[in-house]
Amino acid sequence: MQRKGVTEITKLLAKNISTKCLHLEYRAVSNDGVIAISNFLNMNTSLEELYLYADLVCDSGAEAISNSLIINTSLKRLDLGDNSIGNNGSISISNSLLKNTSLKQLNLAKNKISSKGAISILNSLGENTSITHLCLDGNKISFARNRISSKIATLTSKSIIKNTSLTSLSLRYNSIADHGAILISKALVRNTSLTHLDLSLNSITDKGANLISNSLIRNTSLIYLYLGGNSITENGATSISNLLAKNTSLTFLHLNYNKISSGGTTLISNSLIENTSLKYIHLDGNLISDDGATSISNALIKNTSLTHLQIGDNSITDKGATSISSLIIKNTLLKSLYLGHNLISDNGATLISNALVKNTSLTYLDFHVINNDEIHESIRNQLDINANDNARFKKRNDFLYWLPMKLLYKKKM
Repeated sequence: MQRKGVTEITKLLAKNISTKCLHLEYRAVSNDGVIAISNFLNMNTSLEELYLYADLVCDSGAEAISNSLIINTSLKRLDLGDNSIGNNGSISISNSLLKNTSLKQLNLAKNKISSKGAISILNSLGENTSITHLCLDGNKISFARNRISSKIATLTSKSIIKNTSLTSLSLRYNSIADHGAILISKALVRNTSLTHLDLSLNSITDKGANLISNSLIRNTSLIYLYLGGNSITENGATSISNLLAKNTSLTFLHLNYNKISSGGTTLISNSLIENTSLKYIHLDGNLISDDGATSISNALIKNTSLTHLQIGDNSITDKGATSISSLIIKNTLLKSLYLGHNLISDNGATLISNALVKNTSLTYLDFHVINNDEIHESIRNQLDINANDNARFKKRNDFLYWLPMKLLYKKKM
């Protein structure tokens, strides 16, 4: 879209003072178009949401938007994801955040922001009082010692501590690694506002997992923690287990695709016996065998809070299915169970099908191939009974899905 086209749109919007949302994703708005939009924002007092995702925006366009943010007092949500904004653009945005008091949600995912730009934005949080959601996924952020000094890292931690408005911080798919975990963990010890933290796919090892886990023992605000796709092993699971034994606020823990193994799963399972806050735990793709499946099944028979369990894409066989069947019979809280891509045969599926007859809570079951139509139908019917009228059945390729309407995914920034 050329600047002329964007200008015409903004002229029309200027005449319609009730417009609150403008979607221009994938329109190749480019920097010239963004400048026209920025001029419009300088005078507009009604627009609350602006989406410029994948619009060929570079640093100069980000600078134009930043200048508008200093003047504009109505915009609450800004999506600049999947563009080509680098450090200069992100520094301009961070400077505007020092003065802006209306913007609440900012998406800068999939740009070209490195450590320098990210640090600038995070440091601005020390003065900003309005931002609640910040997404920096898929950039080039590394907090390694050769990129940022310990002094700067400390200042950044203090800025996050000082901030009392940010509830969601996503740094997914960067390279913050363990040194970045040091920065984040220092902030978590004293931060009281953050409820969602996503550090997935960041090359975090056991050292980083230990730091984050230890900091969350003292933290009482974080509810959602995403650590999937890292390099956490059984050693890291030790500190996570300690966290779950002591923390009372965490309700969602995402550990998919690490290297926790059955030994680490056993450690985590032991803490789940006493934990009363966790409702969701994701352990897909963690090299879990039958021993791990048995450990978590036994733990959840005693657990009084967990409602959603994911242990798909592991190495669980019919032996593990026996323990899972016992869990299904005795547990009255579990609503969702993901077992897809394990090594459970029709024999194991039969055990689970028979167990479902005695279960009244499970309404979502993700299974791999069930070759026997009779088993398939039995599972479907029992889930139908459990879900009553508030569910729908889907068979998608070779998976069995039973999905209550209340669990349908809702898009979030």
